[in-house]
Amino acid sequence: MGRRSHSPISLAGWPLFLAATLLAIVSFQYSVILALFFSFLLLALLYLFRDPWRAIPADPLAIIAPADGQVVEVARTNNPLTDYIDQRITIEMSKTGAYAVHSATEGKIRTLSRNAPDIAHRGKNITALSIVIRTDEEEDVIMVIHRGYLGHYPRCYHHAGERVGQGRRVSYIPFGRRVDVYIPNTARIDIKPGDRLIAGESVLAHFVH
Repeated sequence: MGRRSHSPISLAGWPLFLAATLLAIVSFQYSVILALFFSFLLLALLYLFRDPWRAIPADPLAIIAPADGQVVEVARTNNPLTDYIDQRITIEMSKTGAYAVHSATEGKIRTLSRNAPDIAHRGKNITALSIVIRTDEEEDVIMVIHRGYLGHYPRCYHHAGERVGQGRRVSYIPFGRRVDVYIPNTARIDIKPGDRLIAGESVLAHFVH
């Protein structure tokens, strides 16, 4: 999606925007204070559901941060989706938006699944969205997008077999909670726990070919 066609406010928030606007208009007839409350709520929703343009690095070997937030863990682990030893980067998403999830790399979506490992509960499964992206070099990068704090399920803008660009939007999760990124064990990690990330811009790691 090009810069000109990109909306700075996510379409996912429009039902809430319209509801807050209608409530502000109706309540104005009864209470100015109530109307101001709903007007403030509308502004807060516009901020939370912002979807700013991101400057994707011109680095084809880079693995890009899929979400705004903070790195909470970097670990080597047995990937339960592939049975390979991979590196897992766990990102706690920002509670103040933006909620768009970007592709960590360029490639073809190999599989989409709503059954994913739950690290916090020692491997028990929860409903989440797993996106497996295979690069042109036959390496898999897996993004596991967990449910939001309010129980929202992530939506995906693509289907299995489609090609996605590095740093492009692939999913959306209102009030997102966590994204796990599984990358090849040979990749060079460029971040550490505690680092703040900007989706579509910050570099997590580099493929080593």
